[in-house]
Amino acid sequence: MDDAVILIVGQNSVWQKLCILPRLERGEVNRVRDARVYAAGKGVNAARAAVAMGAEAMVLGYAGGVCGQLFMDDLSREGIRGDWTRIEAETRICTTFAEEDGLSTEVIEPAPRVSDGERAGFLRTFMRRVYGAAFLIISGTTVEGESEDCYAAYIAEAHTRSIPVLLDSACAAARRALSESPEILKVNVKELALLLGSPVDGHGDRREAYTELARTYGIRWIIATDGAQGMEGFDGSRILRAVPPRIRPVKTIGGGDAAAAGIALSMLEQAGAERRPPAGASLEQALIMAAAMGTASCLQTVGGGIDKAEYLSIRNGVTVREVPPS
Repeated sequence: MDDAVILIVGQNSVWQKLCILPRLERGEVNRVRDARVYAAGKGVNAARAAVAMGAEAMVLGYAGGVCGQLFMDDLSREGIRGDWTRIEAETRICTTFAEEDGLSTEVIEPAPRVSDGERAGFLRTFMRRVYGAAFLIISGTTVEGESEDCYAAYIAEAHTRSIPVLLDSACAAARRALSESPEILKVNVKELALLLGSPVDGHGDRREAYTELARTYGIRWIIATDGAQGMEGFDGSRILRAVPPRIRPVKTIGGGDAAAAGIALSMLEQAGAERRPPAGASLEQALIMAAAMGTASCLQTVGGGIDKAEYLSIRNGVTVREVPPS
């Protein structure tokens, strides 16, 4: 594998249907103004964002049935690289209802179940593809039938090869994987509360949460997204908040995945020819790129899609400030 590739584990492939309508009325007949279908999932969205910015990315996931074939064919046409473990179960369908005011409602089918043989095949693919990768992103939930220690195993293997890891998940497998000390933990505010098992509504609550997670698991950066309010980053001592300019979103699904890709890209840019991000890598630069990419993605109908000119315009409007102790 080219050593500039960002390898992305995104097990839960999605055949996505996006329905755009003025307003979703519960219990009523809703007429969709526009609709489209495309391959998605958190890992795919992150890869799409990285590719839009000119980076190399490869996704590893499961795909099965008619929807799985549509999923793989769509990504092939789009030019997004993937190595898919074929399964008997059907790839799930997710339907997003995007309203004119920017509110999105997502209806998600259950994840498919994989067999022991299919799970073993995925692990073999990972072990082959991780060799020489520049960065590893582990994104989203596992499929049914996967082992709860799979994410921990992926991180451990990446670290044996000095590959930095961004963990973008709060599922059971992700919670177990924290013990392997991923360099970066990226979650949204709700997922942060899930990891801690307690609310994190105020700045003081979040500071305590960041400090506990970083100290307990040796995590270098913790980044928590908060929708239009931007995102916070913690580097062990400081909390920085990045706020993007206001936009009128087409949909919000996929913005966090594009932000994850932005963090990885910023780290690799700062690494330069050394490949491994330097100890003094700038959290501020990473937050600016992540906030701009996540926001730009919300202007596109396809999850993780980015128009580079829109990204550059948004990036110029991102502000970063330190959050003082409460």
